[in-house]
Amino acid sequence: MAEPRFSVSEITTFHQTFEQDLATYVEAGAEGVGIWEFKLEGIDDADAVSQLKDSGLKATTCIPGTLSIFPVPFPGPTDPEERTQGLCDAIRRFAPFEPEVILCLTGHPGEGADPVESRRVVVEGLRRCAKVAGEHGLTLGLEPLHRKVYGHWSLIGTIPETIDLMDEIDEPNVKLLYD
Repeated sequence: MAEPRFSVSEITTFHQTFEQDLATYVEAGAEGVGIWEFKLEGIDDADAVSQLKDSGLKATTCIPGTLSIFPVPFPGPTDPEERTQGLCDAIRRFAPFEPEVILCLTGHPGEGADPVESRRVVVEGLRRCAKVAGEHGLTLGLEPLHRKVYGHWSLIGTIPETIDLMDEIDEPNVKLLYD
């Protein structure tokens, strides 16, 4: 029987370094790594790409430090324009890693925000990010988050809502990422 193919997200080994993660995942038989941008702090990106290639692992999902247009409960700016720029910058940073997908979320504008305007901001922001990703041959994986668990993390909570939003964004490299 062939061994199962799998990838490990670096969030599972939160306190290890990027280099330690690579060694641990190779030893465990993984074929891929989900790279979190915070794990690259203090490492030259070219060195990190070289370490990844030398490990034999494939970058599967890359998770930006600023991964949404509106805030989520992670550190980062609150302004959607700053967040969009941060996500675009992360896409450019991740391009040399040649990931299968870059995770993104909508975030949530907060209680009382105009839903029509909030959706417009998300559509325009993610469309801009998709264009940057497209320039590098990359795919954005848009993830819905279940409202009962992540109520104020996302404007979308179901697969149909995500597909509707993807249709509105209207970029071919925006795909559904479901966790």
